[in-house]
Formats: sequence, C-alpha cells, structure tokens
Amino acid sequence: MVIGGYTGKILIIDLSHSLYQIDIIDEATLRKYLGGSSLAVKLLAEMKWENDPFDSAIDMVITTGPITGTSAPCSGRYVVATKSPLTGTWGEAHASGFWGPEL
Repeated sequence: MVIGGYTGKILIIDLSHSLYQIDIIDEATLRKYLGGSSLAVKLLAEMKWENDPFDSAIDMVITTGPITGTSAPCSGRYVVATKSPLTGTWGEAHASGFWGPEL
C-alpha cells in the first residue's frame, strides 16, 4: 500500500538489543494524522512517560510528511520527537535536507 508519499510501513529499531521489526500502518491512521508532528504524537501516545529523557529505553520517533521526497517545494522535511529533557514533556525538532527524502 502506498498513500501519497508514504510506504505504509513503520520501522521500529531497538538499539539496546540490536533488533528491528517492520509494522504496517493502516491508511485511516495516515489520513487522520497526516505526518510530521501529528503522526509522531500518535506513535508516541503509548510511550512510558515516567522514563528519564536520558534513559536508553526512551522512545523517539522520526517522521516525514506525505509530500516528503516529492518535487513539491520545501518537501525535504522531517520531525524528530521524544520526551524533552528540558521540560519533561513533549519535545520535537524539525529539519530539512536530503535525509528526510532518503528515509
């Protein structure tokens, strides 16, 4: 399944145990959350918020939007989201370049 700029898949990587798995994300979720920050919120909703932001078990999400990698202007964007060490709540960073489309 390919919807817009999406492949319909999520790559989950466990760096502590050198494991990975590929999950399928349904079309309804992609349409509802669109990508970037909103999709990151959805994916991190089950995060263990009691964990310290510097804990190696903390969850982090890197997402792109539906036009990332297309010929649309400024479409090389991506979002990195996790628990902020400064506030202890939501934290995210946005960037652009070649990495988002390559992802």
